[in-house]
Amino acid sequence: MRLSTMARSVLPLLSLPFLLAACGGSSGPDVVRSCPGLVGVDDAMEQTHFVGGGRDLTDVDFTARIEDVRYGCIYSDDGNAIETELLVQLVAARGPANQSNEARVGYFIAVGEQQAQGAPDILVREAYQATAEFQGNRTSVLLNDELTMTIPIRPGQRGDDFTIFVGLLLDPEEVEYNRRQMR
Repeated sequence: MRLSTMARSVLPLLSLPFLLAACGGSSGPDVVRSCPGLVGVDDAMEQTHFVGGGRDLTDVDFTARIEDVRYGCIYSDDGNAIETELLVQLVAARGPANQSNEARVGYFIAVGEQQAQGAPDILVREAYQATAEFQGNRTSVLLNDELTMTIPIRPGQRGDDFTIFVGLLLDPEEVEYNRRQMR
């Protein structure tokens, strides 16, 4: 399993149906090749990062959220791997307590293999970081990170035997803050 990143390069913003159509193949009319599923981890799609021990609006360093993830896949010529390209779009907003005019937003991509019963087995989990720079009087920034993954497959496996998970890297207090906001 290989994950690589090309920070902030922009994948053409194609519509998801077109990208998924690329998951087909030319191996014959009856062969359907699917892409892995994509799941956003509910508790980790948004982040409110505070400065110090306070939890007031004036203590917010930055907020961030995963705005969108677009992806597509193709099967390798030998059928032993699925090449997947992802465009992770993050939005970061400067809070009143932000003195550095930047926000370092961490996120993760994990690949799980579906099991007959129970949760998928996580095969790989990689962490990434994008830095939002708030220049001048800018208070929010859209970040685009492009990732390329190679998922090795065994004979008979298909893309939908795998799930790609995405979420922000949060500390336990940030996860609990998110859960309180959802109630």
